[in-house]
Amino acid sequence: MSQNNRHFNVQTFATDLDEEAINIARAGLYPDSILANVSPERINNYFRIDDSGQYRVNKSIREMLVFAPQNIIKDPPFTKLDILSCRNVLIYLGSELQRKLFPTFHYSLKPDGLLFLGSSESIGTDVDLFLPLDKKWRIYRRQHSNSLARTSPSFSVTTNSLEHAEPAKPEGL
Repeated sequence: MSQNNRHFNVQTFATDLDEEAINIARAGLYPDSILANVSPERINNYFRIDDSGQYRVNKSIREMLVFAPQNIIKDPPFTKLDILSCRNVLIYLGSELQRKLFPTFHYSLKPDGLLFLGSSESIGTDVDLFLPLDKKWRIYRRQHSNSLARTSPSFSVTTNSLEHAEPAKPEGL
């Protein structure tokens, strides 16, 4: 946005099954080891050093973020999203549950909304729901589907559906 001298109102919903992970992310605090992975320009533009010597994400950035615990399997989905990033979440779920989530993702996105998946994930057989835009980066566009009415999907989940029940901890913002 700064390169193009444009401003957009952006709101990001950051969710996780693990409330502790949400609280860590919400704090927006990072040790000085982030200097190895974050450019000096980004540090200067988006962080400040707080009283404890840690790097805190600037308030203007943090105000764009809404952190909430969410179980994508059971909780109602957020809707009317422009972008849904679900990177490296599906790898923790069984294939049956993954197939049941794609209609929910489809429902959650606006027409022409984008779905980002992790490098080890794909839309599988749900090619009628999403059009691949970038296969390398796993970016898909929601497409109109005659096979799926635009109604909120519902399904029941058993504990057997989770292959790995432990949620991953966030590595950063």
